[in-house]
Amino acid sequence: MSAVLYFVFCGLIGYWASCRGRSAILWAILAFFISPLLSGIVLAIMKDQSMQASISDLQMGQQQLHDRIATNEKMTEQHFQQLHQQIAQQGQEQGKLPPAAQAAQPALPAGSSQPRFCANCGTPLAPGERFCPKCGTKAEG
Repeated sequence: MSAVLYFVFCGLIGYWASCRGRSAILWAILAFFISPLLSGIVLAIMKDQSMQASISDLQMGQQQLHDRIATNEKMTEQHFQQLHQQIAQQGQEQGKLPPAAQAAQPALPAGSSQPRFCANCGTPLAPGERFCPKCGTKAEG
């Protein structure tokens, strides 16, 4: 009967070792040759590798998310630049945008001496206008 309990405790040490990120078979064999009690004490003193693996996985996932966000921001910025260039080219072809707007300069705030233009359709805006009279887009600035 005591031999059966000895093997059961060796198996429990192996199971506990696997829960702590260690090799279950090697720890069960170690418990069999040394003793389950001493093996359990040594295992309790050693660092839990499963927690370290979880932390590493979380850090790796966090870095991957950071990289994805940075990539998406770059792609979005490039997309906006392409759209802005397309709008400027279409406006230039139609003759609606003045040279200042074709150079992709942002609209100036109200009260400035230079004329402002709608960012959406290129319609000239009078000083103090908050919305475009043609398309209704809110004026920048």
